[in-house]
Amino acid sequence: MSQFAQTYAPKLWKAEIDMFGVTVSYTSKEGGPVLQITGLWKEGTEDESQSPGTYSTFDVQDSDIPNGPQEGDTLTEASKGNFTVWHIGATAIGYSHLTLREEL
Repeated sequence: MSQFAQTYAPKLWKAEIDMFGVTVSYTSKEGGPVLQITGLWKEGTEDESQSPGTYSTFDVQDSDIPNGPQEGDTLTEASKGNFTVWHIGATAIGYSHLTLREEL
């Protein structure tokens, strides 16, 4: 990881969380305790033709999830409902971009 990423990614993350953070209940598909984690939520994805749609995205700091995010894990947010991790876009700097599918 570059020195720039090591220095500035955590600062940027903290600023974004302080301003836009959403706390969810996160459950691993492998079981274990329900975690309360805070990340950045975006309703919808670029490929959906309607809003609100079936999908959302949630950016997380990987260190908040002991075994890292896995496809099939679930998230619950009080006002948005229940979602399953559908796809994980990992970054090289310890954060992941999760695509979530709403559980209807």
